Amino acid sequence: MSNGASTSAIGRELLVDPAAVASHPSSLGINSEWIEPATGQRFEVQFHTHISFEAKQLTHDAYERLRTHQADKFEQMVLEAFQKKVTAEVPDPLGAADIPDYP
Repeated sequence: MSNGASTSAIGRELLVDPAAVASHPSSLGINSEWIEPATGQRFEVQFHTHISFEAKQLTHDAYERLRTHQADKFEQMVLEAFQKKVTAEVPDPLGAADIPDYP
């Protein structure tokens, strides 16, 4: 996704390319990070299928434990394996491969 006329027309600036975020191994869905230029307020918009949203909800506690570094090495390994297993079961939506820059 480019930071072109479509994003400037709504008065927001795209900070993170959703294709880069979607290619992350634990990513479920497409996450885009935006900024309101007048205030500097940052916000995220996520795009999910029903299945990817359910998987995100299922793995959220594991994500939070890993993000906040609360897990010891063994638990970290278990949580990462859990996230990987769930993520691997989420199919790409029909037609996604036809979208330019889709990972």
